Amino acid sequence: MCKKCTLQKTVDIQTRMLANALNVEEKDVLRAVSLYTDSLTLLDQYDHQAIVKPTGDKILILTAILYCITI
Repeated sequence: MCKKCTLQKTVDIQTRMLANALNVEEKDVLRAVSLYTDSLTLLDQYDHQAIVKPTGDKILILTAILYCITI
């Protein structure tokens, strides 16, 4: 089984467990865990100097959105 598949199964199991324990919707837990996982992946890519610089207009839109969120 691939690493990504194993990680996804782990996330699914943890999502169900946390949702039941905290009495919240699974989708809310999944969103939080997914965002956390994405952040860790980005940090790992940064540590290994493996981040690919995006090109095009999409990065400008994302930058604007992230800037608005921080305000």
